[in-house]
Amino acid sequence: MMSLENLALPVSGSHLSLLSFLMMLAMVSFTIYTGIVFGSMILSYIFKREYNKTGNELQNKFSQDVIGVITTNPTTWFGFGLMPLLAIIMMYIQMAGGQGLNSVNIMIVSFIFYAIGITVIYFYKNSLHYQMLYNLFTKRKAIVSDEFSEGLAAETNKQMGILNRSTGFWGITFMLLAVWIFVTASQYAIDESMWGASAVENMLTFAVFFKLLQFIVAGISMAGATYIFLRFYWNGGYDFKNEEYSEFARKTASGWALATLVIQPLLMAIAIGYSPKSTVSGMVYIGVAIAIVFSFVGSHMIFSYLRNKTTNLLKYAFTLVLAAFTFFAVSQQQNFKEANEQHLALRVHEYEMLEMARAAEKSGPVEIDGSEIYKTRCSACHKFDVAQATAPAYTDVVPKYDGKMDALVEFILNPQPRGNIDPSGNKYPPMANQGLNKREAKAIAKYIVEQVNGTSGEAATEAKAE
Repeated sequence: MMSLENLALPVSGSHLSLLSFLMMLAMVSFTIYTGIVFGSMILSYIFKREYNKTGNELQNKFSQDVIGVITTNPTTWFGFGLMPLLAIIMMYIQMAGGQGLNSVNIMIVSFIFYAIGITVIYFYKNSLHYQMLYNLFTKRKAIVSDEFSEGLAAETNKQMGILNRSTGFWGITFMLLAVWIFVTASQYAIDESMWGASAVENMLTFAVFFKLLQFIVAGISMAGATYIFLRFYWNGGYDFKNEEYSEFARKTASGWALATLVIQPLLMAIAIGYSPKSTVSGMVYIGVAIAIVFSFVGSHMIFSYLRNKTTNLLKYAFTLVLAAFTFFAVSQQQNFKEANEQHLALRVHEYEMLEMARAAEKSGPVEIDGSEIYKTRCSACHKFDVAQATAPAYTDVVPKYDGKMDALVEFILNPQPRGNIDPSGNKYPPMANQGLNKREAKAIAKYIVEQVNGTSGEAATEAKAE
């Protein structure tokens, strides 16, 4: 299947900078919202299963409440989840375009699973609401007491129970697959060692699996912190009417948030440790360090609230928890920028060459200086009479293309992913694509051939100077 990254259009450096910033915002929105929804769904499903075993109505109420408070607005999933993911895919096409990779195709699969998962979760939430109302009405004898109505209500409740169990399982399954595939695509875009393997093989690597685990634990942390903030602080706190359930919900949500948050610093450090070294910079370390500090302080505030019921701390705890995972998401985006720095520079060069070509069409043909291209692009690895550790001497390579100028131009435009071997048997690393257009490739090919065949004195002088 053709990679959609090949559909990327040439863009200027300023546009790429803007895309990078917008991608960072989209990544933060998607990861924070998805983490909260996924974490809430996991907590809801756990406590619903516990209720089915114990019959404890407090667990049943919390199962409905923790997913209900996050999904109150039926449109937030579109604005904070689905649209940011679609935006990330479109920006990946532009920023990673031209490499012929499959990261965008993998993300599209994630998008499909994500849309299904969110839809199923809303069905799950609605089935919980119905069952809660049915139990309430049954206890209060609010259902019409004729045989048909009671039978219809009982049958509907039975069907809702089946729907609840199936949508709970499949909601978590589809969301897990969506996040798993998304993490795989993100890791694939920064780790060259994954490019030769299939998507399924990459999903099973330790780096991907660990980042998935870190995301799940982070989701539960954010879900718990969000729940206690909205229920016990926002707008003066929710009027529970039932003190026993209020205390149960407070301790349960705070306990899960605290238990998962205290291990986040370790998980973040390990996750960034499994990033390729070429993708980790000072900015990445700073982002992760800030995230770790915020996680530590936020967990301390949640612990204080759990012990002393100091609700004023909740606004700070909630802000710090979200800020911690925001900085971690930003550090992950910085990983992508570092990994694709050279490729992004080539994208800018392509745009500049296109603009020069357009200007040349208006002003007439412009002579391209092959010697200048050699100095700026080739001389770092290639010399004429002297073999380097990175590349053979041109005097050893050019004779292979005697009378085959078109083949030499084609190789310069699209270097094959193989190393060259010199007469003594030394193997060189594959030549990198220099991002030249056809006229530039012809100019540098002509210059090299002329230097080797026609002006060897210049080449010898250069070799001696080296």
